[in-house]
Amino acid sequence: NRECERVGGIKPFKVDVRFIAATNQNLQKAIKEGKFREDLFYRLNVVNINLPPLREHKDDIPILVKHFLRKNSAALKKPKIQINDEAMQIIMEYNWPGNVRELENCIERTILLADSDIIKPEHLPAELISPIIDGVYNAIKLGDSIKDMEKNLILKTIEEVEGNRTQASRILGISLRSLQYKLKEYMGE
Repeated sequence: NRECERVGGIKPFKVDVRFIAATNQNLQKAIKEGKFREDLFYRLNVVNINLPPLREHKDDIPILVKHFLRKNSAALKKPKIQINDEAMQIIMEYNWPGNVRELENCIERTILLADSDIIKPEHLPAELISPIIDGVYNAIKLGDSIKDMEKNLILKTIEEVEGNRTQASRILGISLRSLQYKLKEYMGE
């Protein structure tokens, strides 16, 4: 009715309000499970806008990164900060469970801690690289020779970065040329 009545009041008064509600839950599933009121759902569900998580539209990440670099460079009174291709690739591969807010915070933190005006992989937070490293450590088995461990480590690293040898060499701490030499030795490439 677009009217409210104060508690203890006797006369209704007119209101004009709009509610905006957001959730990351499937409300129709919650209704079926008895965790959300059906009548409230139908009162709120006038216009439904589905915003997919950042991991589902990764092609937006470079645009967002450049925006956050400009915004935070100015706010932090740093010179115009740029990002190199390797660091951008790592950012693109990360899953971003915190979506755009996590990305913005990551860029701000990186600008604060970077010691140059070009962001490189070593400037990025450890959590962006640790999923790759965790997968690599699982490649080492007790009883393997050093040569076997090195081979397994190299192959697992390349698998984890989906064949990106530049990124694999960076993670392993060796030059791309050394990586190519070792692959030739181990795989006959």
